[in-house]
Amino acid sequence: MQQRKKFFMMRGGLLLCLLFPSILTAQPSPLSLSDALSVALSDNPTIRNACDAVGGAAYEVDIAESEFGFRLSPQATSGLGSDTETSQSTILSLSKKFATGTTVELASGTSATEKSFYRSFSGITVSQSLLRGFGPLLHTNNVVNAKRGITSASRQWELAKEQVGMDVITNFYRIIGQKLVLGVWERSWERAQKLLAASQAKMERGLTTKIDIFRAQTQAATAEASMLDAQEALQEAKDTLKILLGKEFAEELEVESQIIPAALKEGEAELVETALQRRVDLQEAADQVKDAQRNARIAERSLFPDLRIGFNYALTGRGNSFTDSTAFDNSRFRVLFSTSIPLNLGAERARSRQKKLEVLRKKREFAELQKRATQEVRQALRHVATVERRIAIQEKNVQATQANLELANLRFERGYADLFEVLRAEESLTQAQKEEITLRIEQVITALRLRRATGLLGPFLDTIVAGGMQQTTCPQPAEDSDLFE
Repeated sequence: MQQRKKFFMMRGGLLLCLLFPSILTAQPSPLSLSDALSVALSDNPTIRNACDAVGGAAYEVDIAESEFGFRLSPQATSGLGSDTETSQSTILSLSKKFATGTTVELASGTSATEKSFYRSFSGITVSQSLLRGFGPLLHTNNVVNAKRGITSASRQWELAKEQVGMDVITNFYRIIGQKLVLGVWERSWERAQKLLAASQAKMERGLTTKIDIFRAQTQAATAEASMLDAQEALQEAKDTLKILLGKEFAEELEVESQIIPAALKEGEAELVETALQRRVDLQEAADQVKDAQRNARIAERSLFPDLRIGFNYALTGRGNSFTDSTAFDNSRFRVLFSTSIPLNLGAERARSRQKKLEVLRKKREFAELQKRATQEVRQALRHVATVERRIAIQEKNVQATQANLELANLRFERGYADLFEVLRAEESLTQAQKEEITLRIEQVITALRLRRATGLLGPFLDTIVAGGMQQTTCPQPAEDSDLFE
């Protein structure tokens, strides 16, 4: 009867698999670290926000550079003149400003009065700023600031990429670690179950006491409770990774149990030098010093007079009709000169001193950041060495506790030791295995922190994503039609 029942159950299971092959593939395929990083670095909201900031900074450059484009300005007026006569005028001008402060303007126009008197003109004017406004320092400041905005936004994107990458890798290996810890507690629970069964068998033969049964039951309950805690921690790590990857909580998520080597072989001096050259926060701080120096030079220029000199050549014509006025029977060359000198320069002097203090502050911040970067590299390097030494010690500890548990079980089976000795050996082995798993995961995370401290985490992420075939770049911005959906 039992054999016929097993036969029909196997036949029914085979039939279900043939009718519904999706049952065999219901379990999601494990997610690799490369795929996880690829998804996060393209779909994570923090990454997308940083990329949008880069795109917005690029528009600022277009706005700033428009100041040096050609400007075509038509102008038409109609109204009462100073002599209460109705007058009309039309002017068309084409102008361009250069980075040196030079302005060139071509203008042509005509005017008419109520008495049919027409005046037309056409000419060119070239003017140049001197003293305060001479040279590109002042006139290209907006363009320089806009381009610096792109550089700064790009560096913020790099920092966001490093942070998201670290979060993804940390939670990825946290899932692996929790799975291994769960396995440790499962094996501990299985051993506790066997130990409980052996204690009950001994008690039936009168070779042990009731207290050993209670101890074995307590050990099994502790292992089972720890299994539940490990399962909860595993699900929490998976949920955190789902948030980073933009996945729904209802989706199943499994990761590959892979360890990617991330250790650096260079010495302390080389790593510190690399950090001082490659860290984007240090590069940004150095550029902020240059920005403060440029603003200080602009503030010093404000103490100079605002002097402008120009040259104008114009052709004019007058007549009783518009056609007569276009004869341009008169020409004149003029020299233009304008200046403004405020009598009180107190505000300008205060602003100049303020900008100089800003330079000193930025220099101190840059020097302090260099010291902190050096400290971070040294600290991360020491921690890497400490974790490696602790792993070597823990490997020996695991071997020793494993041998101690085997000896305790042998002594218990032969009656030379009580159950309490076995339970202590079991607890020591479980804790040693958990500690080794924690140190193995910490070794990878610490190596990544060292790479981040030296400014080498970004290229390392690029190597992992897509197998190093291409570097990670900003995702494409949203289309204009999608911005308000």
